[in-house]
Amino acid sequence: MVIHKTSKATLWFVFTIAVLGYATPSLRAQDRFAIGAQVAFDHLPELGETPTGYGFRFTYAAYLPLISFDAELNSFPTHSTGNLGQTQAFFGLKAGTRVGHWGIFLKARPGFGHFYGGAAPQRLSQRTNFALDIGGGVEYYFVPHVGLRWDLSDVMTHFGSAILSFGPGSPIGVPLGTRGNFQTTVGIVFTL
Repeated sequence: MVIHKTSKATLWFVFTIAVLGYATPSLRAQDRFAIGAQVAFDHLPELGETPTGYGFRFTYAAYLPLISFDAELNSFPTHSTGNLGQTQAFFGLKAGTRVGHWGIFLKARPGFGHFYGGAAPQRLSQRTNFALDIGGGVEYYFVPHVGLRWDLSDVMTHFGSAILSFGPGSPIGVPLGTRGNFQTTVGIVFTL
């Protein structure tokens, strides 16, 4: 079920990049490097959490104007309400273009998520898990090298046979498997 969803998303990603490459040969080239900071919002219903965090990103435009390497690190701190706390790291491709002040992109970035456990580290039986961030977003540059970036993602986390020992979310003791969760980030980007 999740594999079919991922395959469909991959086909749309490849199709959109092909259309962008064919239809946009003379658009303004991107700057080579970009750094940024963002606020991140995650939705983890299987863990009974909707944490807010912060993060940083780095982008290298390897094949101008369409293909970039994109890396992101997010931290969702533990909270007294029971949030486990999580660090995410993603490294992968960002494909898109800029026209004038606006940019649009798609992204596919593998990585991992590490859950701290908060006050009860034994609550989740496996704390570091493979994750895949598939999504897209828009950028708006209000001055030549400073802009806003908004990402929308389906972050698929492979929990495997990890189980919740206690707490809200999925039934206790049932393997979590692979879960897709909505995540969005909003931040500022500086191009160099």
